[in-house]
Amino acid sequence: MGSAAQRAGEGRGCDDVTAAASPKLFVSYRRQGTAIHAGRLYDALAARFGEHNVFMDLEMAPGVDFVEHITTAVGACRVVLLVMGPNWARDRAGSSRLADPEDFVRLEVETALKAAGVTVIPVLVAGAQMPDPEELPAELRSLARRNAFEMTDLKWRYDCTRLMAALDELLDAAPGSAAEAAAASGSAAAASSSATRSLLPLWAEGVAIATGAGMLARLLGERIDVGADPTDAELILTTMARRGVSWAVIGFALAVWLCLRRGEQGRLPQRAAAGLLLGALAGALNGAIWAGLVLVPDAGVSPETVDLVAIAALAATGAV
Repeated sequence: MGSAAQRAGEGRGCDDVTAAASPKLFVSYRRQGTAIHAGRLYDALAARFGEHNVFMDLEMAPGVDFVEHITTAVGACRVVLLVMGPNWARDRAGSSRLADPEDFVRLEVETALKAAGVTVIPVLVAGAQMPDPEELPAELRSLARRNAFEMTDLKWRYDCTRLMAALDELLDAAPGSAAEAAAASGSAAAASSSATRSLLPLWAEGVAIATGAGMLARLLGERIDVGADPTDAELILTTMARRGVSWAVIGFALAVWLCLRRGEQGRLPQRAAAGLLLGALAGALNGAIWAGLVLVPDAGVSPETVDLVAIAALAATGAV
């Protein structure tokens, strides 16, 4: 398994634990798989509460008792945030990473669970799920009862806002001085601008996926023939079927794309099925509204009403 010194890179760390008289937050993570998410979270926490109140990446000098060092650092904090990716408890081969009594993450979690006055919050990223109690060593099984906080790449800013609000209540403290608040505000504004710019390619990619799927879906929908001299019911049902097929294809394509984009391959079948079903329902509702109010021969609606019906049909589709 290697020595403790060799595994130090797998552990966290922060500045010297004596650097702040009243530390508040400790970020625990595995560098393999969650380093980027932990870094983004650290930036948000540091902007909100100040760098001196956020511990991450403990550095230990040679000869330091790492168990004592971790115990001191974790016990000095008010909240320990466990950034958990899909391979937090087990590696890709399925072997338990927590079985090693000297695993740094295990030591941090075990210490935090035992420490009085320390709140442990699992933070799930990259589609991770809470491990079952059976997957955890006996000393860590109470972790499975902790309410987890899920953060996703697509709504990271929103999730951060919710997490900060929860931490404000736990710490019973807002950001410090007016100068610190102004600095944090400026940092948040810069982060917001950067996040908006980074989302633009994502939006463009999503539009391209939806457009391509829509073109294919239209070809499939046109194969559904209404027949000659249809009744009102047949006209409505055919329109519902056409639009249901079209939106089902679009919903399926977007669900698969988002699932792959978020690294949630394990949930792909469920998400794809949900996208297919919701797309079909949305399209059928759209078709029912449109055909029932516009296409039925004796509807007799004005052009202005047609526009309103189109807006209502799209709104209903979007709501589903």
